[in-house]
Amino acid sequence: MIYQTDVVAAAPTSEHTDRSLKDRAPVRAPDVQRAFFISHNDTTKDMLRSETAGARRTPYSLLGYLLPKLLSVGPGCHLPSGQAGPLYPASSPRPVDIYQAHYLDCERMNIHRPKFHRSQHTNLFVLHQPLCKKNTFTLIFIVTLMLAIVTLRASAAAGPMLVARPGSLAFGNVAVAGNSARTMTVVNSGNTVITISQVSVSGRGFSLSKPATPLKLSAGQSIRLQAHFAPEATLEVTGSITITSNAWDRSLTIALSGRGVQGRLSATPPSASFGNVAMGGGNSKILTLSNYGLGSATISQVSVSGRGFSLSKPATPLKLSAGQSISLQVHFAPQSTGEVTGTVAITSNAWDRSLIVALSGRGVGVLGRLSATPPSASFGNVAMGEHNSQTIRLNNTGNDSVTISRANVSGSGFKIAGLIVPTVIPSGRSATFNAVFAPTSSGSRTGSVSLISDAPNSPLTISLSGTGVATARLLGANPLSLNFGTVNVDSTSSLSVTLTNHGNADVTISKVSVSGAGFSHGGAAAGTILGPDQSTTLRVAFAPASAGSVHGDVVVTSNATTSPMTISLSGDAVKPSPHSVALTWSASKSSGVIGYHVYRGSTSGGPYTKLTPAAISETRYTDTSVEAGRTYYYVVTSVDSDGLESSHSNQASATVPGS
Repeated sequence: MIYQTDVVAAAPTSEHTDRSLKDRAPVRAPDVQRAFFISHNDTTKDMLRSETAGARRTPYSLLGYLLPKLLSVGPGCHLPSGQAGPLYPASSPRPVDIYQAHYLDCERMNIHRPKFHRSQHTNLFVLHQPLCKKNTFTLIFIVTLMLAIVTLRASAAAGPMLVARPGSLAFGNVAVAGNSARTMTVVNSGNTVITISQVSVSGRGFSLSKPATPLKLSAGQSIRLQAHFAPEATLEVTGSITITSNAWDRSLTIALSGRGVQGRLSATPPSASFGNVAMGGGNSKILTLSNYGLGSATISQVSVSGRGFSLSKPATPLKLSAGQSISLQVHFAPQSTGEVTGTVAITSNAWDRSLIVALSGRGVGVLGRLSATPPSASFGNVAMGEHNSQTIRLNNTGNDSVTISRANVSGSGFKIAGLIVPTVIPSGRSATFNAVFAPTSSGSRTGSVSLISDAPNSPLTISLSGTGVATARLLGANPLSLNFGTVNVDSTSSLSVTLTNHGNADVTISKVSVSGAGFSHGGAAAGTILGPDQSTTLRVAFAPASAGSVHGDVVVTSNATTSPMTISLSGDAVKPSPHSVALTWSASKSSGVIGYHVYRGSTSGGPYTKLTPAAISETRYTDTSVEAGRTYYYVVTSVDSDGLESSHSNQASATVPGS
């Protein structure tokens, strides 16, 4: 196919083109109207592939063979007149002299633009129609513009070429004085050996682990290079790695980029004022130290200055990543009255090497000082719908009055009662209020009472805790039975029962009744209310009117789930005897002894029956329930505060006269 072009240029690349143009006689520059390239057709593709593979060919008869066929015209070779006749005899293909050009009228020929690809060859010639002698073809020799082999190398596969993977290295943010490394691979993607003569790096902070040069890379071989970025300042930096070799691209450049960053520290609050602090007291503030920079910061030292100031120092060195923060507690305990100043100094490798936080406070004479007894209140388990309260005493231990201006209560189910604010507590005096817990749901709860005052230690915080549980009312008795033993007719013996609320809600006793001859009760009565874990005493008396064994019951009715509760009673009534046995013994030397029990048996060695329903504190006892003519055997035990008895004492005996 024939393509039009306005400029014809090519470089000689074969032995045909090695001949110097100086051998040609000078000619007049032609008046060129058209210039054409003859491109390759399918017939020449094999030739081109052969040339690409490295075979050396001399362009010879392509134009001489194709030109007569493509440009065949009638006799006279005048294309515009439509006459027939070839420019060259078609039967005589011959090589075309690369220094000649042919001119003819090609106005009516198709016009296209040429396309060249690397590693391809093409033949070049010029066709021209001179402006003289109408209807005549004139073949004029002109200065050869060049008939050449244009060789362009298209890819690294056709010739030696270096490729970097990746083509550029971006280090991103790197801390100042830090170091970041990236690895890249340089590959010989051609089919011949490449010699790397030099590897260099540019850009502030960039460095490279350079290979020894010269370095030869065979086809397909690769090497790994490691680049480093150690920024010296906080700024964007660019650079490059340049690899010089004998490859098609003599100089291969890999772009480098990175950014030096540093941590930046700030303190919140930027300064701390402790106000008035009484001598002997103290006050604390929390400082939050944050790194708001783009890089990490390493704290090497934290120090505090100023009389009376102290600091909970963290372990150093301490590294804070970007966005990270820590808390520091600064304490002021004045050692003298008057204004005091100080600083907290944080030394690091951050942008601001030393961060200073100003401190100030004032030591004053002892003012009013508020304390709470107890300092916290735990309500334990409280049934839902019920409440529990504890009394809190507020004490002013200072030498001036304290004014409580506000009381804040937090926590679900907690409240206070009995404290009216504002209230003034004089020096050395106290005031009380109740903290109340009334849960509305089950589960553990915590809260607090915060008292705001003009005392130096304001606010005073009292912690509260409690657990809401399902309602349970459980009333228990100890003991569940009473045995009065032997009691003389017309005399009285008394025993006690302890009633305890083991539930988590109030128990109300609505009725107490007793049955059995000679039994009666006192103490706990209808209307008695027992809170959780509270107890009351029920007293039962036995005053028999006639001799004989007597049994009875005490029935306690309440709103507890165990209601009604029955306590069984028993006793033996005897007629009084004119005889009696008087017993005495030495006091126990054991610690914690609160009383004694006396036992009697009718045979030596027992068994014995207890004569004392309750422990007696004296070391003597008179047994009036004896019968004439009988022998009795006695032992004594000691009892401690937990109700534990000792073993039996030695046995003593007594014989009652027969009359």
